Amino acid sequence: FKTSINPWKARISSNIQNVNAVDSASVEEIVSEMKKHSKEIRMKETSIPNVYSFNFSRDVFFKGKWNELSKIARGLFINTTSNEIVARGYDKFFNFEEGQFNTLNWLEENIKYPVYAYEKYNGFLGMLGYDSMSDSLVFCSKSSTSSDFSTWFKEIFVSNWTGDENDLKTFLKNENLCLIFEVIDPINDPHIVKYDKKEIVMIGAVKRLVNFTPLSYDEQCSIATKFNFKIKKQIVKIEDFETLKEFLINESNSNIEHEGFVFEDANNYMFKLKNHFYKFWKNLRSVKDRIAKGHNVPLGWCKDPLGTEFIGWCKKQDRNYLSESSIIKLRENFLN
Repeated sequence: FKTSINPWKARISSNIQNVNAVDSASVEEIVSEMKKHSKEIRMKETSIPNVYSFNFSRDVFFKGKWNELSKIARGLFINTTSNEIVARGYDKFFNFEEGQFNTLNWLEENIKYPVYAYEKYNGFLGMLGYDSMSDSLVFCSKSSTSSDFSTWFKEIFVSNWTGDENDLKTFLKNENLCLIFEVIDPINDPHIVKYDKKEIVMIGAVKRLVNFTPLSYDEQCSIATKFNFKIKKQIVKIEDFETLKEFLINESNSNIEHEGFVFEDANNYMFKLKNHFYKFWKNLRSVKDRIAKGHNVPLGWCKDPLGTEFIGWCKKQDRNYLSESSIIKLRENFLN
């Protein structure tokens, strides 16, 4: 398949020149710096007074214009009056073999062991933070506190969780934490992997600081146990490069129905791997969307016989049916 992914180009376009300067900067300095780079970083008002979201622009994403400032502007929510980080996710991290980093050669030279592989869930990101000025929990997703995604996140959280909200709020306040969840909503937001029910999976806990400061997996498990959250699954502990290499190669070619894995090394460096099943059907999702819009897609666009057969099948379907159906539904109907 052709891909639109561009190499990660570690360009520095801000006055903050390196990761150490970013990490040591105050919240107020980070906000000031991001405001100066409005083409790379979007500042958006949220539904909560004084709280703004900061997110890298589409231009940064599609052209690979990453620097240490834009990498932290990923689901970053800041109260610009109290100069408090209300919620934050992971710094932007990249796929195996995406651009010049995360190649086998690069990993061999730079990764610190042990490396842990975790199940990568196929939903959308939800962050649960805390705002001191309103003394409230803050549900965030897709750079918003009031979008459909943040609303779905809150609805699924509330319907699946039976804990005490005040206890959780006090905990996030006192520990200065943001909890990160994968939100699985097969009704409103189906992706590539089929799920049978709505649920949330806790995939991380980070300090609400400029410097990316994640809690260990054991600490995350303790929080999950304390508040009765489902925690991400740790798959394997990898102690050396040859084992890592074998795992990456084997799983890259896997046709098992799941998205892939997230890897974290001993220095909290993160990268991800998406398997063949996921990438194959994600590409075919774009194909069905093009056919639904009336575009011509030649059968030879995909070299895989199954993909070619699926394209031919899509061309025989009603365009409205293609447009309104998820790739999961179409895949099941095609294969059955």
